Amino acid sequence: MKEGDKGATFYRQDGGEEVHVDAFNLQDYSDLSLVDTTGAGDTFTGAFAASLSLLDQPRSVSNEEIRKSISFANMAGLLCISKFGAGPSIPRLEEVEKRLREL
Repeated sequence: MKEGDKGATFYRQDGGEEVHVDAFNLQDYSDLSLVDTTGAGDTFTGAFAASLSLLDQPRSVSNEEIRKSISFANMAGLLCISKFGAGPSIPRLEEVEKRLREL
């Protein structure tokens, strides 16, 4: 479940432990500013799905893997809102990975 500036929570279908990850705070990045929120939710969803698709399948996905995928998607969404437009604002994989390495 996307929760905007509050982050995102993953709820397991089997009723297992939920996984919540706080959003990154735009104010923590002096080189970024809010430009346009168009496409942020779609960017999050695509980044989350792409991150999960890189895992070995089929098997149960651990909470730590879910947490990493949500963080990846949160960063993609943050970078998205710092650019104008729907398509052009979607960050490249390298951009997201670089920001996450800087944490």
